[in-house]
Amino acid sequence: MSTQNSPPIVQGKAVDSVAVPALNKRRQSASAKKQRTAAAVSPDRMSLDDGVYARIKQMILTGQFAPGRKLAHQHIADLLAVSRTPVRQALERLYQEGYVIRIPARGYFVAEIDSHEARDLYDVRTALESYALSLTMARTVNGDKQLKRLAELHEIYAKQVAKNAIVDRISSDRDFHVYLASLSGNEYLVDILNAVFERIIMKRRIDGYWSSEKRGAVGLREHQQLLRAIRAGDASKAKRILESHLREAWVQYEAHLLQLAVP
Repeated sequence: MSTQNSPPIVQGKAVDSVAVPALNKRRQSASAKKQRTAAAVSPDRMSLDDGVYARIKQMILTGQFAPGRKLAHQHIADLLAVSRTPVRQALERLYQEGYVIRIPARGYFVAEIDSHEARDLYDVRTALESYALSLTMARTVNGDKQLKRLAELHEIYAKQVAKNAIVDRISSDRDFHVYLASLSGNEYLVDILNAVFERIIMKRRIDGYWSSEKRGAVGLREHQQLLRAIRAGDASKAKRILESHLREAWVQYEAHLLQLAVP
């Protein structure tokens, strides 16, 4: 039997030739709607939002936006040459992360970090790094590649200590510790540790504290001891060195906080 003039079948039902154009039109409309939805969250849009967020956050971390400062949408939009929309989204994101506070009917303000939060941050940092190290020592570490990179970061830190480049030294110290934590293979832990470091650095900028040249030399020696223990596979010794290193860093900073509290 010939089927040349038979109507098309859709979901078990015959569709006459007049209905086919209407069906195709609906399909095209649905396809166009999907494309518009995808365009609404295009990579360019996401890139702009992330870029504005990163720039505002950097201004907070570097002290360009001081603690307690009001963050006016239009002022920041003009400063960054963008519309208010990505600024509003960035401020809400920073509010969720604790870098700014939101006061009803008043707007957003740069958050302030007190000494209690600083203590909590160091406690969390110690817990995260200690746990990350235990994971690292329990798994197979590629000594030829991963430990070589750790040693390179240590050398960068040593150069900053020698130059007494305090700000760069703090940054290279963070790089050393975050990379060491990354050897654990736990990406979520590393993300949290990065966030903790940002808050600690922000607090130091607020207080004008970058520790002493002497602390830099001591920290360098402790890094060397830690590297040797890791290379030797001595997990318990490596953990003792790391925890002592972090404890001493807090002691130095706490002394600074106590000095600030003296009237």
